[in-house]
Amino acid sequence: MKSISELTDFYYSNLYDTVKDLDKKRLRVKKHLIIYVIVIAVVVTTLLYYGVDPVFVVFGAITFFGFGYSLIAKDYVDEFKVKVIKNS
Repeated sequence: MKSISELTDFYYSNLYDTVKDLDKKRLRVKKHLIIYVIVIAVVVTTLLYYGVDPVFVVFGAITFFGFGYSLIAKDYVDEFKVKVIKNS
């Protein structure tokens, strides 16, 4: 088992620059997801206000969120797996 100091050395020598770059992308993905959730919330609220069946609205919102999340976060997740996890 590696000591804490060995892991810290490994992080700063091999992963720090990569993680720093990926963090900028993570923040961009986070911003896009927040906007996406706000748009879904507005649409759900509007549909419920006009009397659309709540079960349909909730199912649709969950479906659209899952689809949108996978599209928005896919590149970041793939890049994280390749650059950080495979390097470890």
